[in-house]
Amino acid sequence: MTLRSRLTRLAHDNPELRADLLPLLKQARLRFRPQTITLNLKGGKRVKVDAEVVGSWAVHLDTPPPEPPNQPGWVVTFIPTSQRLVWERSKTDAKRALERVFKAVPEAREAKTVSELMEHSDAISRAL
Repeated sequence: MTLRSRLTRLAHDNPELRADLLPLLKQARLRFRPQTITLNLKGGKRVKVDAEVVGSWAVHLDTPPPEPPNQPGWVVTFIPTSQRLVWERSKTDAKRALERVFKAVPEAREAKTVSELMEHSDAISRAL
């Protein structure tokens, strides 16, 4: 039985604990959904990429591919501005980096502007 399953059962069996346990269950797991997003690249070029999205963030293959192109990587991108937060060698590592950011700064998940993120830039840097 997973930790998540045990927490769910505990919340079910102990209604008085639900108020404390349910936020942990919601926060514990990010639900990425597949989506095609449009990135604004340098020079005004717009590119559509397949990504996995959570809140205002996307995890996707690097576009354009890095030099040399034999090492494709995964990028965490802030969708409203197409700004990249971090580059990782695997999708799993990119998702983990984003999870660390959300753990350090929960408000970052639904941020809509860079200024909202800049208020927490030190915490985000430490999380990465």
